[in-house]
Amino acid sequence: MGSPLLVEAGPGSGKTEVITERVKFLTKHGGFNPSEILCITFTVKAAEVMRNRLEDDGIDTSQMTILNYHAFYHELLEKNKSYTGLGNAKIVSRVTLLVWALENIDNFNFNDEIDISQNSISEEIEAIIDGISTFRDSLLSSDELQDYIDKKKSGALSYRDAYEVIYVKKLENLAEVYRKCDEFKKRQDVMDFDDIIGLTYLLLTDPTTKHVVKELQRIYKYVLIDEFQDNNFAQFEIAKQLVTDGNITAVGDSDQSIYRFQGAYPQIFDDFRKSFPDCNEILLDVNFRNPPSVVELSTELLQQDPSRTPKELKSHKTSSEKVHIIGCNMRHDQTDYVKQNIQNLLNDKKLKVSPRDIAVLSRMQAHGKEIAEGLTALGIPVNYVGKSNIYSSPSARTLFAYLRIVTEPSHSGIQITKILRDHGITEINISKINREANNRAYEKTDGDYVLDVLSDLSSSDPHMSEITQQDQITELYKKIKSMIEFSNGNNLTRILFHIGRVETDIFANVFTDSFENYVERSVLLDIEANASELEYIKSNATVKDFLSYIEKLENFDVETDQGVGYNNSVQVSTIHQSKGKQFDYVFVIDVSPRRLPMDYTEKSYYVPPEISKGLIPAEDPKAYFINEERRLLYVAMTRTKTKLHVTYPTHQKGGHNSMPSKFLTPLNIEKNPNIDFEIFTSAFTATTGTATATSPVDVLKKEKRELAIKNIREGNYKSVLDNLIDLEKISVYEETQSTDGFEAEKFLEVKSDDVVDKQLAGGTIPTINVTNLRYSYNAFNTYEGCPLAFKFARVWKAQSSSVDPFAKNNHVYIGTVFHTVVQRAADPNDLDGKHDHAKLVEVLEDEWDTKQFLYSPKKEEGRAIETVKELLEVYQEWSEKNPNKVIGVEVEFNITIGGKLVKGYIDRLEVTPEGKYHVVDYKTGDPSTVDAENDTQLNLYAEACKRNCLKGITLKGNTLPEQAMLFFPKKDKGHREYPYKVDTGKVDEVILHLEETIKKVNAHEFPPKPGIACNYCDFKTVCEFAAPVNIKKRR
Repeated sequence: MGSPLLVEAGPGSGKTEVITERVKFLTKHGGFNPSEILCITFTVKAAEVMRNRLEDDGIDTSQMTILNYHAFYHELLEKNKSYTGLGNAKIVSRVTLLVWALENIDNFNFNDEIDISQNSISEEIEAIIDGISTFRDSLLSSDELQDYIDKKKSGALSYRDAYEVIYVKKLENLAEVYRKCDEFKKRQDVMDFDDIIGLTYLLLTDPTTKHVVKELQRIYKYVLIDEFQDNNFAQFEIAKQLVTDGNITAVGDSDQSIYRFQGAYPQIFDDFRKSFPDCNEILLDVNFRNPPSVVELSTELLQQDPSRTPKELKSHKTSSEKVHIIGCNMRHDQTDYVKQNIQNLLNDKKLKVSPRDIAVLSRMQAHGKEIAEGLTALGIPVNYVGKSNIYSSPSARTLFAYLRIVTEPSHSGIQITKILRDHGITEINISKINREANNRAYEKTDGDYVLDVLSDLSSSDPHMSEITQQDQITELYKKIKSMIEFSNGNNLTRILFHIGRVETDIFANVFTDSFENYVERSVLLDIEANASELEYIKSNATVKDFLSYIEKLENFDVETDQGVGYNNSVQVSTIHQSKGKQFDYVFVIDVSPRRLPMDYTEKSYYVPPEISKGLIPAEDPKAYFINEERRLLYVAMTRTKTKLHVTYPTHQKGGHNSMPSKFLTPLNIEKNPNIDFEIFTSAFTATTGTATATSPVDVLKKEKRELAIKNIREGNYKSVLDNLIDLEKISVYEETQSTDGFEAEKFLEVKSDDVVDKQLAGGTIPTINVTNLRYSYNAFNTYEGCPLAFKFARVWKAQSSSVDPFAKNNHVYIGTVFHTVVQRAADPNDLDGKHDHAKLVEVLEDEWDTKQFLYSPKKEEGRAIETVKELLEVYQEWSEKNPNKVIGVEVEFNITIGGKLVKGYIDRLEVTPEGKYHVVDYKTGDPSTVDAENDTQLNLYAEACKRNCLKGITLKGNTLPEQAMLFFPKKDKGHREYPYKVDTGKVDEVILHLEETIKKVNAHEFPPKPGIACNYCDFKTVCEFAAPVNIKKRR
């Protein structure tokens, strides 16, 4: 089979095609079944692309495992926690660890290498947290690091130079945070993404769990690794544990190794050769993506590194297009150059360029912000992958204003002023309110008295005229007062939910398919996720705690995917974020000193050679850093399919001259035959700009319309009437240039009409993408119940971890934990279906998650656990009397229906004494009617067995189950088993129905189904078709 195989593939040479062709070869000529092939990718997106490419080539990927590292490892931990107890914790983000470290800065016993009073302490904390990841990527624990430090200090290991003395002192600080971070995660029962890799390595190398490795090697006979250069030491060590008989193919490009901060190292290719000394090697040297000028110039760039192994790459294209290197006078000229060129591209009808065909790439996130904002101002949709600045989101600013008001009502005058303005209260009235508040607060220290003024709207100043708009202001005061009252005694996520989804239209406002709403929605969902994560690690977290958390979050360089995934937008991102992508037109900006390459600093943490478990770079750290920066520019340049622009400013602020990057200078940019060089100065000044020719009347009309919609959504009906009257006045004015003829009473005389046309004309929505949707029984069930709810959850991905905490469904958790206990108790090495009840209860107590009952009284949790014990007792009794042999529990299957991947898990797979197959689905509810024959899930189980596509299990003979059964342990005796004699015709009928559902999704058919089910829908507070929500306060 030519294995082990190492493929070095240059940019655009077809790395993905190598994998797909390798899979074809292995399945057609190598004797491997698709289910025996494991494809590991670096990102979720890469796994998706890989699967789509294989499916486009006619390969059924339903039986293949194609996952990114973290997904595969986490799944592995989940499936094997009965042996290790691993994988049972919630995953927390890097953001949470950064904020935790900053909050606990006084608890770390730092030495004099760190001054916690310095302004840059956030940067130091960020360097330490990322440094910890570096050590964990190298499979070095905090104890191993501390042992190294102790040996250095004791003289057991000598210092090489004075710098190393300082570095070891810095490592002492890192080891301190490392140890306390591990203690924090253990205490809070959480883990991060580094833990997933580390724990997986421990699982696969622990002598007591050898059977896990053997089972994986039995299932996966061949391993393929994509983007091999991005792997770190730990990831490759795990992959090697899975390989049998040298059956491995790794595909990558050492010239594109740019993830050193995640542990990647170009020497991994040498590590592969060392691990598999008899490996075959192939170089893909034809570039099908880049024009010749890009291939030749980028090769010249890499030749500046004398330590690099030369590669002769050539372009398959015949384009004569040169690389455009532009020296822009100042940084704002650079912005203007990019904006003008993108505008020209989009306006050129002959080229037919879409925003998705364009990328603007920079070394750091912040460098692209000005361009992202400039393009957005021109109405061009932008995927800005940059620093998480939630305060730039109008929706977030409004939400935080309310949160600050409920936290400190008597000191929230600024926030209340914003809310008043948002609701159309005039500047004059706001001024009167604040003036009266100042009078009342004079010589007092207990608040700003703005809310106090809203409560009565009276004036202590006889010279001040009366405040108008009193009905609207009073309505707002009552709303604010209601929020404050609700916030007393309620949990953080409840308060957030209530303010954002019930009392206001903040969330409801963003659920349409415009680009602006796509971005706003992603920001708001991030906020909800942050609140949920904070509450998980600190169950009594208050709104004030959350606001502090957000303030600290803004200190860090955290990337956000605001707008990412929107179907047709210009990508403005870091070079790292563009990895693996390609665009027709690429602009690489700020290729200048201190930007690209960045300044080398010695703040970063690296693994000392004495304890490194991987291959050690031969070059010194600074040279290594510069070479990786050079490779970054190389990656950016080679994203180009048609035309490449590289820009840099020729002057800095103050008019000082600025040179191009040290990477550009050796390319002889003014005379290089592959370069079209020019100097650009825009006509931009600080006072010029573009304005839309809009009349004041149009502006006023737009403002009143938006206010009317806002007040309708929030239930401010008196204000709605005022807005409508104002709109009618504007209409009269547009016709007569006067409001003299306006009669409010006449306008309000309307006849009621029972006919409401709710049908919306129009076809498909081009701004959403359903191409890569994956399906499951739950997905089909959601669509069947309400297609619009399916769109909320699966297309808009609007479901958050804090969706309606008021409706926390303990019944759902009861079902989840019941399934988990039964799965764990069914020992894979002894699947005979016989389970001791005491063992089941023991597993239940181990699995029980008290944090699922944050919003419930303690007695409800007690009732819930007793309910599960009763269900397990019924299950145990039924299992003991069952004559069939269990051959699988929670058996994963993947099948293709209607061209889409459908994934599921069979609760229990049995074989009868006669050799027939039975499938069982556990149901922990107690419905009044049961129809097993038409149950979608049972028929999906049967179809999966019929196709013989169960993961890790190969059925023999007639694989169609003889029987499929629903088992209800909660029902009375005699009414628990609902068997169905499986009929091929019925199975085909159900599958055909599912195919029709997929066709409707592909056609963007998401009609609402309003009804009683709206009361239980996660999206009832943001769906315009749902019935009004009435949520009671917790007493």
